[in-house]
Amino acid sequence: MEVQQLRYFITVIESGSLSRAAQSLHMSQPALSQQMRALEQSLHTILLERSNRGIRPTSSGQALYKDAFRLVREFDQLSTSVAAATDVRGVVSVGVTTGAASHLAAPLVRWTLQNHPGIRLELFESMSGYLRELFENGRMDFAISYDDYVEDSETSAGGQGMVEAGGSTTARDVSAAVASLLETGQDVTWIPLFEEEMFAFGPLCSAYAHNGIVRLEDIADLPMVAPGLRSNLRSLVDRAFRRRALNPRIVADLESLPTMLDIARSGSAFAILPLSADKAGTVPHFHVAGDALRRRAVLNISKSRATSPSALKAILEGLLMVTQDAIEQGESTGYMPLSTAFELD
Repeated sequence: MEVQQLRYFITVIESGSLSRAAQSLHMSQPALSQQMRALEQSLHTILLERSNRGIRPTSSGQALYKDAFRLVREFDQLSTSVAAATDVRGVVSVGVTTGAASHLAAPLVRWTLQNHPGIRLELFESMSGYLRELFENGRMDFAISYDDYVEDSETSAGGQGMVEAGGSTTARDVSAAVASLLETGQDVTWIPLFEEEMFAFGPLCSAYAHNGIVRLEDIADLPMVAPGLRSNLRSLVDRAFRRRALNPRIVADLESLPTMLDIARSGSAFAILPLSADKAGTVPHFHVAGDALRRRAVLNISKSRATSPSALKAILEGLLMVTQDAIEQGESTGYMPLSTAFELD
């Protein structure tokens, strides 16, 4: 088994097709097929099921897929392990939801370049459900998701290590929080980051707003676009309407927050979104009466998958720092300190 074969294997699984994988790898399909057969022969097992509908992993292939990322990254890490002991080097992967990426991704890259230029970030931006799948498959060290994913978890750090959000937070505060968190014996853990309010976006809601606030009872019959049923945001929205015995008039399910925002901007329908979805602030938005349309963001952490513990620790520190900055800019980001619930009447 060769490391390059593992790289090919990962691409085949993610592409779902030998032809698409070969195109992505800039090689011929017969050459790629030969490499996959050689990998199967070296492991004495069948890794791929081939059919007219494409390629899918066997149970052995799925097991290899979960470990392949770690094996490839450990191999890549060999070149950095001989660096000076004072340098923090390594590859750290971070999954960020589409909304959070608009306020956290660029600051995290900037913080990393300024403080630890030897660390290479792998940033994944997607919907919360897909990030969950990647995290569980060992594809990333950190993943930001929302409370529904972890609220029943027994591996919660219970907020251990979090800095207080009320005042000025120093680098020393964050370093102490990180050290405390990483001392836990759990391989996979999570910590709460911030709370986020959802708003009704779109000029369609303007006629029903009073002092910048709308009621779900008043807008339930308006055309609405919403995320797909697997989305955490969709669950939150459905729950809010259900608590009021309302049936929203959802005219389209979408997996793209920017597209939902564009439709809301057009006035064809409204959307319930976090403030972070409209970083430019170009679409009218309104508070929704009550406190049901709030969610808590959490940071999922996998210590066991890290190939460089020092790099993992550094990026955890950076994530907490940039998150704290985003909370302090709450008027523009929509991020709020934990446990600041309020109700709009």
